[in-house]
Amino acid sequence: MADSADSRNPAYLRIAHELRNRVLSGVYPVGSYLPSQSSLADDDFKVARMTVRAAVEVLELEGLVRAIQGRGTLVLEREDVEPPPIDPTSNEAILARLNDLQAQVVRLSEQVARLERQQAQEP
Repeated sequence: MADSADSRNPAYLRIAHELRNRVLSGVYPVGSYLPSQSSLADDDFKVARMTVRAAVEVLELEGLVRAIQGRGTLVLEREDVEPPPIDPTSNEAILARLNDLQAQVVRLSEQVARLERQQAQEP
């Protein structure tokens, strides 16, 4: 995936770097779809799907890909894109990741509250 010099960076940034390289080198050509996030997580990178999702969000912010509901992640045409350095990350990427995590916390909190109510109702 990435060389050992990148190992100090978060996994989602290393994955974004690798996916960016694959897009720019034509492994995933313009107009094609990336493999599913589940496939990338399980088969390519051996990480949780949300880690791959965070990596794809970075590429979306860079304009390399666009997630299309129900279809997948489309590789966009960008002739002027050069691989940005993996570190430091952009404020936009960090903010997008924080927003995603906040939404996950809200959903999980709601699930916990629902389970606690169900448990309290059981004899």
